[in-house]
Amino acid sequence: GLPAVYKLEQAALKAANNMFSGGFTNFLSLSGMHAVLSVLLMMTKINSKICIFSTSSLGHHATANVIESIGRKVVYIPWSDTDMEINLEEFTKMFREEKPDVIFLDLGTVFYPLPIKEIRKIIGDDILIIYDGSHVLGLIAGQHFQKPLEEGCDVLIGNTHKTFPGPQKGMMIFKNEEVGRRVSQMMLSSVVSSQHTHHAISLYITILEMKHYGQAYASQLIENSHALFRALSDYGFKMISRDNEFPKAHMLAIKGDFIEGHHMACAALQECNISTNSKKIFNQDTIRVGVQEITRRGMKEIDMKKIAYFFKEIILNKNQHIGKVIHEFNEQFNRVEYSFDAHTNY
Repeated sequence: GLPAVYKLEQAALKAANNMFSGGFTNFLSLSGMHAVLSVLLMMTKINSKICIFSTSSLGHHATANVIESIGRKVVYIPWSDTDMEINLEEFTKMFREEKPDVIFLDLGTVFYPLPIKEIRKIIGDDILIIYDGSHVLGLIAGQHFQKPLEEGCDVLIGNTHKTFPGPQKGMMIFKNEEVGRRVSQMMLSSVVSSQHTHHAISLYITILEMKHYGQAYASQLIENSHALFRALSDYGFKMISRDNEFPKAHMLAIKGDFIEGHHMACAALQECNISTNSKKIFNQDTIRVGVQEITRRGMKEIDMKKIAYFFKEIILNKNQHIGKVIHEFNEQFNRVEYSFDAHTNY
């Protein structure tokens, strides 16, 4: 009874399949976590062994609990904090010993691509690989990150409100169309009663915006990430990186070895109208920063230098009177760029 919505959905489906190199895209899940639960319930069995990242290696904090609560077993992916990478030698050994049924790549903080091709070569063709792209979905869509479904993954899932600038909803993209349709039918008879049409319409529009503007948006995201990393380093902040290499995604992490600690530094930023979060990364206190929202509001590399200056003033110089300046700076960027708003006046 909603022909206009269905027409919009078909346009979004075609665009999403193209952007993510998928055979079938599923819009039923209501969030990223709902997508996780759905794909594991539909595609694994009781006592299946599911290989995930530990929280200490930046795996999502809830994944292990979800897996165990539905009667599956958790195995952990070997990780090297020093290399900020999967330890493939140890992974090969673990795979031979544990014989997991699923490799679930669930990084909750992403700096660099994962070695999906190498993992597929180690495990062969029959083991399911699921990639949780919640943080980098917009970069994948914009062709500025790795392409999980082309590199060996079977399913790409994620929420749609981080680098993918949509509503708080979830999405599942299957490499194989037949598998995707079968899983979708199973979901409709078990874990989904309604896909929430209001959220779905918003997601469809965002997908079509990404079809038109996604590559330019993702390119600027990376440029801004590199510019902010460089500017923060120039002001003396110690950054989390692999051999001083720029992160390949939108995230940065500042080492939080400040006198007042990383929590208080994060709170001081918040008081001055800068939103970050304090987080343990590779057993180090850090301030985690993402540039996705400021990029979509139109900020460029030169603005990253100003933002780094604000960080210096607040954290290093203890200047708590700069909040008004930051508010005025923010007010300059009051449009949504890389969107259909470019065709409207308001």
